[in-house]
Amino acid sequence: VHDLHALGLSEMLNPFRSTGFSGGEYPILWLVTMIAIPFLGGFGMATHFDWFVEAQRIQSAKNVRDASYSIWWGAAAVIFRNAIWAIAILAVVVMSQGKLSDREASLAWFKIGFEYFPVGMVGFFFASILAIHISTIAGILNLGSMYATRDLYHHYINPQASEKRVVLIGRWMTVLVLLGSFFFGMMIGQDIVDWLFFALWLMVAGTWLPNILQVIWWRFNAWGYLAAWVANLGICWLVVWILPAFGVLPDDMPQHIQFWILIVLVALIYIPITLLTKPDDMDRLVKLYVQTRPIGFWRPVKEEAKRRGLLQALDEIDLKAEIETKGETHGAI
Repeated sequence: VHDLHALGLSEMLNPFRSTGFSGGEYPILWLVTMIAIPFLGGFGMATHFDWFVEAQRIQSAKNVRDASYSIWWGAAAVIFRNAIWAIAILAVVVMSQGKLSDREASLAWFKIGFEYFPVGMVGFFFASILAIHISTIAGILNLGSMYATRDLYHHYINPQASEKRVVLIGRWMTVLVLLGSFFFGMMIGQDIVDWLFFALWLMVAGTWLPNILQVIWWRFNAWGYLAAWVANLGICWLVVWILPAFGVLPDDMPQHIQFWILIVLVALIYIPITLLTKPDDMDRLVKLYVQTRPIGFWRPVKEEAKRRGLLQALDEIDLKAEIETKGETHGAI
């Protein structure tokens, strides 16, 4: 803290410092966006790029109670991890005397680790870096090949494919995803931070709300969700790269403004498509509602479930189980 004051960087200690509503280095709109992104992602079960991590943690739990604890553990890990990161970042700023370029800042972790850690810790640090990258690459490759194999090939192209055939296609899809990642990596060049923001946030900005709508709104169907993904993939390139190159949009438009523009533009596509297409099959919606009891706008589905007597039967089962549990507890006392 003392060194930050000495370097004239004491403003870095104030997390609520702003330079206006939308202009400057730290506008209020940027802070709102940074708060909205994890909130929307968490409410939608982190459906943008971390959902599979949460799903694996939940599915590997012993029971429902442990699964619920794992969600709290994930939230706590983020809070404590980011707190440690904040302290480490301030330390990096002090050690570099506040003279890091964007390129140097993106590689600061590696530079500080290799230059300042003792010999034994350097080996541990290097092994940790390898573990982080290999585990991330493995998880993303598996996820990408799963989408291409199960959701595309096995579902639409060849539903009668044998398991052996599906496994073979999955291996080829893994290779294709890996080659595609190499091509994408060559496009990134030196602008690592900008590309990370583009790939992790802007390329999925238009799908944040659909990920929530599919949980809280019965009318939001598969066509709307597909339209959101396809529209977002096209519009994000237009807003971020193509239109600024032709002078239609400013070259220096902040990324947090691009984020909200994408949310609005993509919504103008998937909401009309959702309303103009048929709802999902009512039998599937009723089954989903009876099993999960989602919050939100599910009244037509709830009424249909009541008409079929499914909710009443389920409530009677739950009540019976509760009475038996209380009876066992009373007997034990």
